[in-house]
Parts: sequence; structure tokens; C-alpha cells
Amino acid sequence: MKRVFLVTLLLAMVARGGMAAAAPTLRDAEQLYFQSQVADAETAFIAIRRDAAASPADRAAAGRDLARIQWLIDRDAPAALASLGDARATGADLCATAVMNIRVLDESGAPRQAALDARMHAADCPGQAQSTDLKTAEARAWLDEAASGTNRAEAVAAAGEALKTLPPLAEASPAAQKLKLAWALQATAATAALEAWKSFFWLTDRNAPASFGIDDAEVARRFRDGLAAHAPAGDQVALLSLLVRGGFYNEARRFDAIHDLAKRAVGDADYGRITAYYDLRATLDPAILAFNRATARGHRDDSAFQATLTRIVADAAHKLDPAATDPRVPLQQAFGLYGMVQRTGGFASLHAGHVVQDDTLRIEQFGRKGEVRFVLIENMISNGYQSWLWDGLAQSGGWSGDRGTIVQVRSAYTPGGLRALASAEPEIANRLAARQPALEQQDLAALARTPVAYLPGLQARLRGQAAAQVAEKARSEARRTGQPYARVYAKLYWDAEVGHSITAHEGRHSLDNQQFTGLSHLSSPELEYRAKLSELMLAEFPRMPLFNIQSSEIGSQTPHGQANTRVFEGYLHWMDAHRGEIAGFDPRVPTLEQLDKLTDAQIRAVARTLDPQFASPPA
Repeated sequence: MKRVFLVTLLLAMVARGGMAAAAPTLRDAEQLYFQSQVADAETAFIAIRRDAAASPADRAAAGRDLARIQWLIDRDAPAALASLGDARATGADLCATAVMNIRVLDESGAPRQAALDARMHAADCPGQAQSTDLKTAEARAWLDEAASGTNRAEAVAAAGEALKTLPPLAEASPAAQKLKLAWALQATAATAALEAWKSFFWLTDRNAPASFGIDDAEVARRFRDGLAAHAPAGDQVALLSLLVRGGFYNEARRFDAIHDLAKRAVGDADYGRITAYYDLRATLDPAILAFNRATARGHRDDSAFQATLTRIVADAAHKLDPAATDPRVPLQQAFGLYGMVQRTGGFASLHAGHVVQDDTLRIEQFGRKGEVRFVLIENMISNGYQSWLWDGLAQSGGWSGDRGTIVQVRSAYTPGGLRALASAEPEIANRLAARQPALEQQDLAALARTPVAYLPGLQARLRGQAAAQVAEKARSEARRTGQPYARVYAKLYWDAEVGHSITAHEGRHSLDNQQFTGLSHLSSPELEYRAKLSELMLAEFPRMPLFNIQSSEIGSQTPHGQANTRVFEGYLHWMDAHRGEIAGFDPRVPTLEQLDKLTDAQIRAVARTLDPQFASPPA
């Protein structure tokens, strides 16, 4: 299972790295949370928040992290808002705090207050990236206000105004385009709805993903006719079916409610299938949330949860096809749903979303070849317990399924290029540079305790180097094609990330699982270790997988944690044995802290020396 590490804001990420003397304590507290030790993390966040010696950035980050626990897990809005008030009082990272405060207000039933709060804090969010976060939070709150039935026309109009002021960086953001689609459906703006739909999927030469099996003219007709004045129920149901197929659940329910289709479409067979999807989500979503919250507080029951999932899915499939023997088949045929139930990170988890792409992909790695099915899924119903707990900081990015199938979670990858692009904005770049010395001090403190550790300073340098490499290629490509630089950058970053994270990483899993079967099967840590080495050897920009592997899971006993630790142990030993071959190597600095001095060719070559496939060729 591939993990993809994300941040809600680059500034929030840096704040979590912290500043000054208390930063390692904050890092350790967040590692506890990331490793699902919620109670211990909560205690640490409280201590940091109360520590007058801690830096303002540390105390602000601890307040936000504590608020995440109080809201996401405990649903305690007053406590979360109080923690965010304390975070704001530090004066540090005000935008990240404001955005979370808006979220809690909105989700706790005060969307209008949340939207007005967003307007008050515009000055706290300079730069395109922060402005995008604030404006999308405002628009989401206005749309939630409209859905409540209170002043709907006013709220829809206010959401539209907020979306109109989004900066250019938001044009390639699926999250922003999803909100534009939601607004257009509420405003019955057919042209805008179709454009937002296409932009969400990054479509340029067609109106829907090929896997939907709907031609371009029909897609356009559904938006045009379904959003026409006084549209018949049949045309609205046709549009509703398209929305459900794409996984736009909340948007579909709201469109349905506005047009009273529960009464107007009685007896329509297509609407009957849509209500089966509604019933599935109405039972599945709360069951998942209840399990996640109980698990976070140490009261998990994996067996009962898996039994509940099996029953709910079977019931939904039976409504669609009473004769179906495999419940997955009718669900994928009707709604494009694809997923699995498995243990991820040691926790029972459902990973399921809507298919965007379903193709045959050729995999070739070092003499081993195979054809695999590649499935790209989006608008996840669930991406496992850990992804829920991490709340946007990271998520599962894909897996290897039955018979060599490679599955990619699209939403785990789309933000990467946008965030890398935003890191070049002067406001963010200056903050990153200002905080880099503190991160590097954390590195030295960690390496004083152990030779291999999570090194946020090294990770930040690798991330910046990779972003610069993509930028160089994107500038050249933009000049050659005349396309906008930002769009070219985001697409190149996407292609590179998918190349190493899916084709290389998940492809290696598929090949290894085909070769090593029965008693010779490889353990999860071993599979992850080998897949990460394939990433490093085959990536277009090897620093991209390297900064992902250099993660806070190093030192943990999860499969990824063991694999990451082993990778960096291997690099440490190679560097110590080849110091003379590393340009600029300084013997006064701990070896691993200088890993970013390796060339791309060296990164690839070291990974090859570590790969058991080359040490012991397959029989």
C-alpha cells in the first residue's frame, strides 16, 4: 500500500516542523499522532500549548493539532474552537488557524458564521496558496448554508462571488473545481457546471473520462437539459446519474432535494438505482465514522466492523441485482465503484472510490515483464482508517489488487504539483527559507541520538530540489507549447509522481506478488522495501520518492516505517564507504544529513546495490 504525504498548507507543514528549542517535542508529538497513539499525542499537544518557553509557531501548531483531535475524533466543537483561539493568540501562522476555525464552525452547524469569519481573515492569508484555502473554505460554508434552506439564493450568490475571486493557482485544483461544480448546480448554470466538471477531471479533449462509457454529446446534453428552466424529471435524473457515477454524492443529494425528485421521479428505474446508492452511503458512511472514532480512542473492533461492511455492501448489491454472486460487480457496473476491505497499517480499512480510468498497463522492471490492470479512482467513499486520522496530512495512495491490478487514488496525487508550485511564491518561499535553519537543527539533534532518523531539514531540501527540477522542465515545455506555465508544471509533477509511485512502486508489488507465492511470499515490510527501491531506481526525478521515504514513519514498526528505515540505513552505509565520491562532502557534518549532495545518478545506483533482486537474482 503506497502512502502519499500531503499538507493542507505549505506553511502549516513548516509550522509542524516547528521552530526554536521546543520543536523536537512538537515533532515527536505529531509522530505519536501519525502512528495512531492519539491519547499520548493529545497529552503532548496540551503540554506544548501551555509551555511558555515554546515558540509561537510550536504553540500555534500544537493548538491546531489538538483542535483536530477534539473535532475530528471527539466532535467537541467548543473545545476545538477554544484550542484554535489559543493558537490564534500566538500570532503565528494565522491563515492555517483561520481555515481550521472556519471548518469547525461550518461542520458544527454554523456555516453562515463560518463564511463571515472567512471574510474577516482575508488579510491573514496572503499569497495565492493561502488565499485559495481561505476562499474555498468560505465558498464551502456558503454552499452549506444554502443547503440548510436558509436564505438559499443569497448564500448561493455569496458562494459564487467567493469562487470568482479564486487566484489562478486554483484553476488546476480539483477541490476548487468541485466547489465550482456544486455552485453551478445550485445556480442552474449549465455551461459553468460542465466546465467545472471537465476541469475537476483535467479533461481537455472530451467531456467525461473514457471509463464512464458516455459520449461527449450526451454528457453535454445532460448538463444542458438537466439544468434548463423547468426541466422534466427525466432530464434531471439523467444528470443526477452522471453525478453519482462520478462520485459527487453531496452535490447529487443537494441537486435532488432542490428539484424534489423523490416525488417527481417516482417509478423511474434510473432514479431507483440512484436511491440504492443513497441507501448505501446512508448506512456505510456513519458505520465507517463510528469505527474510526472508536478506533482512535482505543475501542476498535475490527471483526465487527468487517462484518458490518460485508453486510452493507451485500445489501446494496442485492438491491441492484438479486442474482449477483459477487457484490462488487453490480456496484461497479451501476456506480463505477471499486474498492477493497483489508488491513492497512494494522487496522481494518475500507478503500473505495469511483473509477476514472481502467486500462491495461505494461510493466517492465529489470527483465521482469507483465501486463496489469490499472485502475484510477476518485471521490473516495473511504480511504482507510489511517487516511481519515491523518486528515489531509497524508493518505493511502494506492495498492496492488487481485491478478496484478494496480489501483491509484487520484486525490492522493493531484495536490502535489500545486503545492510544489506554490512553494515558489515569494511569501511562502521566504517563510520556508526562514524556518530551514531550525529544521536543520532538529536534524542534528535527531542524528545525535541515532544514525538514521526522520530529518525534516533534509526532507525540505530534497523537496525543494525536486520542485526546482520540475520547474526547469516545465519552463522549457511551456515555452515550446505556449501552454500556461502553472498548468504545465502541475501536469509534469503529476506524471512524475504517478510514474514512481504507481508504475514503479505498485508495479513492483505486482511483479513480486506474481513471483513470490505460497511459502516463498514476501512479508509486507519486504514488499515495501523493494517497491521503494524500484521508485528510486526508475523515477524521472529520484528526489521525489526520496523525500517521501524520508518521512516521520522512520523508526516505527509499520511496514512503511521498517522499509523507510532500512532504505536510509543502506544509503548511510554506502555514503560512509564512498565519501570521496560525494561532491562537497563535509566530514564534520553527520553523514545522512548530506544525502541531498548525491547526484541523481548516485541515488539510482545506490538503490540498485541495496535491491535483493540484484544481490540474489530470481531463479
